Amino acid sequence: MTEEGRGFLRVRVTTVGESLPLENVIVIISDYSEDGEGAVLYTLRTDSGGLTQTASLPAPPASMSQQPGSVQPYALYNVTVLADGYYTVENIGVMVFDRVVAVQPVNLVPLSEAESVAGAENGRVIIVENNRNDTERGDLEADA
Repeated sequence: MTEEGRGFLRVRVTTVGESLPLENVIVIISDYSEDGEGAVLYTLRTDSGGLTQTASLPAPPASMSQQPGSVQPYALYNVTVLADGYYTVENIGVMVFDRVVAVQPVNLVPLSEAESVAGAENGRVIIVENNRNDTERGDLEADA
């Protein structure tokens, strides 16, 4: 049986520039997939401070980060944020570590300002959080 840890994730949603927290925004946490189509694990709403409840998620045990080799010491998840009047934001490859509470910041862009935002397309902004490929990871590990 493989040992499994638990990591924790909260999402903080604000307007661009982190000026104002956004309340009652829908936040979907799903299994990692490059196309953003992973299985939905949580559907949450933000509170008056723009924060979701803490989601408990499977992650490799912290002890894995102490062992040499190619084991990834974190789990990857996708976070999609939806709010009326704002572009949908998809964070792909959000890292979650065992026994760590991560807070993922998400800044929403009002639809009227979206044309000036790099990466805004078809009502969505896609942010690849963890875009290193396996070769780049191997190079970094070799340098360490």
